[in-house]
Amino acid sequence: VAVAPHFRGLGVGKTLMASFVKELKEEGFAISSLYPSSWAFYRSCGYELAGARTIYQCDTIALPAGKKSHEIKIVTDEKRSELWELWRKQYSSLPGTVARFHPFFHGKNRPEAEGIEQFYSASRNGELEGFVSFRLSKGAIGIVSFCALNNDAALSLIGFLRRHAPIYGTVKWMGGLFNQITWNFAERNYQLTHYFEWMTRIVDVKKALQQRGYASPL
Repeated sequence: VAVAPHFRGLGVGKTLMASFVKELKEEGFAISSLYPSSWAFYRSCGYELAGARTIYQCDTIALPAGKKSHEIKIVTDEKRSELWELWRKQYSSLPGTVARFHPFFHGKNRPEAEGIEQFYSASRNGELEGFVSFRLSKGAIGIVSFCALNNDAALSLIGFLRRHAPIYGTVKWMGGLFNQITWNFAERNYQLTHYFEWMTRIVDVKKALQQRGYASPL
């Protein structure tokens, strides 16, 4: 929320946040997450630090050489929705991961984004085991999504990205402190370029626990 300086200290911000959280609950949301401008203010509204958005960068040639254990194929628009189940299967079990809704995987590219997002899958023996999506622009690879059910699939995708050098000399990706790309580096040949903490709060306790997998009734 944003409050004009001459109205601060009067409880306007807390009133707005209380109304916002109430609307979220009425609309069926279980949790609320945000990037805070002030830790103290959002803590007073029931939010707490929950994770961080980190962005990494390295020379493309510095990526691990990877493997060629999987077949890498471009994913056409009509096949993109098949990646949804793979993404959900991979990330529903990991802490601190922000879920992506189903339309992300078959929607149109955002007009404000630079470069067309390309999707490539990694399959072994006809079974889909991973995918990567990225944009190419100004000599750089910007990874949007990276998902692999096992490390062989991860290394196959990383090796595929590495083969874009030297035309695309830099690669950037977003992930937690432990992610499927960084943990495959033998040395720290990458840089942490951005680090943004995010906060979350439970909006509906019962629904949040149910969505986390706890048995009903609670």
